[in-house]
Amino acid sequence: MLIKPKQLKIVLIDDNLHLRTSLAAVLGDLGHVVQVGATAQEGLQLARDSQPDLVICDIALQSEMNGYGVARAMRLNAKLATTFLVALSGNSSQEDRMRSANAGFDRHVAKPAAIDDIQGLLDDAWLHKLRRTRRTVRATNT
Repeated sequence: MLIKPKQLKIVLIDDNLHLRTSLAAVLGDLGHVVQVGATAQEGLQLARDSQPDLVICDIALQSEMNGYGVARAMRLNAKLATTFLVALSGNSSQEDRMRSANAGFDRHVAKPAAIDDIQGLLDDAWLHKLRRTRRTVRATNT
C-alpha cells in the first residue's frame, strides 16, 4: 500500500455504529486509511496488527474494557506505546480531560466533534508521526 503525503493509518474504536461509520467515512474522504473496531479487544487487535499512526477511541465503550483500559493497554505495549491516542467522549469537563490524560491519551475530543477539532487532531497526529520518524532515523544513524 502506497502512503500518500500527510496520510495517516488510523484505528477508530467506537461501539456506536452510526458514529463509527460516519467518522470513518469523513476520515477516509480526507485521504486517510481507516480501520474500525466496535469493541476494545477488536480495536486493540487492529492496532497491534497495523501499528497505526493514530487511534481514536470512545471512552464509554460498552464492551469488556472501556477506553481508559484501551489507553493503558496500548501504553504498556512496546509497539503501541508511542502511538498518538485520542479520547472521544460525550463528557468534556476538566476532570474528564485529566482522567483521559492520566490513562495515557494524548488528546480528548468531545462528541460530537466539529470538523475543525478533527482536523486539528489529525494535524497533531501528523506532527507526532514526523517527530517519531525523526527520532527513529537519528537512533538508526548513531
